Amino acid sequence: MMLGTGGQHLSDQGATGAVTPSVQSSSAAAASGAGALPLVQFFGRPSSSSQSAHLCPACRNVEEAVAKRTVLRGRRQAAAREAAQRIAELELQHLQLVRAFRYGGLEQVGRMGNILKSHQMLRQARRDAEQEERVSRDEEAALSAFIDKSSDRQEAEERVAGEVLRQRLQNQLANYAVLRIEAAIERQRQMVQLQRQLVDVLAQRLGAENQEERALLDAEADRILQEIEHAADPARNPQRGRRKPA
Repeated sequence: MMLGTGGQHLSDQGATGAVTPSVQSSSAAAASGAGALPLVQFFGRPSSSSQSAHLCPACRNVEEAVAKRTVLRGRRQAAAREAAQRIAELELQHLQLVRAFRYGGLEQVGRMGNILKSHQMLRQARRDAEQEERVSRDEEAALSAFIDKSSDRQEAEERVAGEVLRQRLQNQLANYAVLRIEAAIERQRQMVQLQRQLVDVLAQRLGAENQEERALLDAEADRILQEIEHAADPARNPQRGRRKPA
């Protein structure tokens, strides 16, 4: 009768039927009614799997969720490596028990119980490792879903904000265009009024009786011309001197 797996890789250790101390203590615990040892004895206290798998509500933003997912992924990979190492140790101890039983003869019949308990422990360790991996992946998937959803929502909000900003800019440009049109109309009105005043002043100059009166009218006409030029192009605001009286 042969139990266990990988018998071709058995080491010479345990050929006399001796059981390693770790296996003896584990077998004694199993024989006392404790059954297969729980994974916590081999893998330590689970950190994330014992808590809620839904970490998304705790994430305040996408950056925090990405950081948590990175940490969780690192822990999962480290736990997987540790689990693989400990399962390998259990497999080796189990194979040593099987080898000791095979070469020990009838006096080793009492070791059958240890072999069965070791086999149960190994199966339980594998199941617990798979469960730990599954829970960790579920948590990571939940975080990834939260990140994707939050990113989509953020993009939508940015599009809406961009559209609002564009609309405001268009409104401001439209208002600015209206103000420019109104200012241009006002300048035209002022120019028409100034031109009428200039015509009146020039008409008065033609009827002036003396040099002093003509000089005053020329000065008035020069002032009106400057105002007309300023109204036509207010950005230039030319500073021209008055014409000398003729």
